[in-house]
Amino acid sequence: MATKKTEETKEVNKDVAKKTTKTKSATKPKSEAKPKVAKKDEKKQLTPEQSVVILACMNEDFLSKLQALADKEGVKIVLTNEQVIRDYVGNKLSGEVDEAARMSAFLRDERNRKVAFVHANELFAILTKRREKITDADNFVFCKKDLVHSTTLSWNKAEEMLNTLQVFGFVNRINSNDFKFQFDSKCICEKIRGDVTLSVESLNLDIQRYKGAIERSNEEDKDKMFADFKAEIQKNIVF
Repeated sequence: MATKKTEETKEVNKDVAKKTTKTKSATKPKSEAKPKVAKKDEKKQLTPEQSVVILACMNEDFLSKLQALADKEGVKIVLTNEQVIRDYVGNKLSGEVDEAARMSAFLRDERNRKVAFVHANELFAILTKRREKITDADNFVFCKKDLVHSTTLSWNKAEEMLNTLQVFGFVNRINSNDFKFQFDSKCICEKIRGDVTLSVESLNLDIQRYKGAIERSNEEDKDKMFADFKAEIQKNIVF
C-alpha cells in the first residue's frame, strides 16, 4: 500500500510540474521585434544647371560659409562682377530720392491741386446738404462717420481721401476722427506752416536725445558721430 501511494504522489507531482511549465511558457513575454533601420537616401543627382550657382558677393565671411555648404552639396559657385551689387545699391538709394522728388512734383502740379479742390468742395457740399458756402467752412466740424454715411466711400477710402486733401491743405485734421474743410489760401498756408513748425520741434527733441546718447556712450570719436549725423539730417531736408 505504501508503494502504491508513493507512486500516486509522484504522478501528481509530475502533473503539477507540467502545469507550472505550461503556465510559465504562456506568460513568458514575446521578444520585441527590433526596429527596422531605414536605409539612408542616396544623394540626389543634380542636373548641370542645378550644380552651378552664379552670384555676386562682397561679404567674405558669408561667402566662405556659402562655399563650405556648396562643397558639401557638390555645387560650384561662380562669382560675377561686383559692379552688380554697386548698381543695385545705387539704384535703391536713388529710388528713395526719386520717391521724395515724385511727391514734391505731385504737390506742385497745379492739375493735382485742382482735382483735390474739386473733391473737397464736393464733399463739403454733400456733408452740408449744399446749404452752406465754402467761405464758412471753418465753422463746421465733421467726423469720418459723417463722410462714410453720406457717400459711397468705405472707411479705408474715406481715410485715404482725408489724408490726400490734408496734404494739399483742404482738410484740417483736428484729431484722428474729426476734421474741418478749409479753402482760404492764407489759412491753408498758416496751417501747413504750423504743421511744419510742430514737426521741427519734434525733430529738435529727437536730435537732443541722440546728442545726449552720444555723450553718455563709450564711443571714442563722439564729435565725428554727431557731425556725420548732422550732415545726414541736412542732406535729407529738402526746401
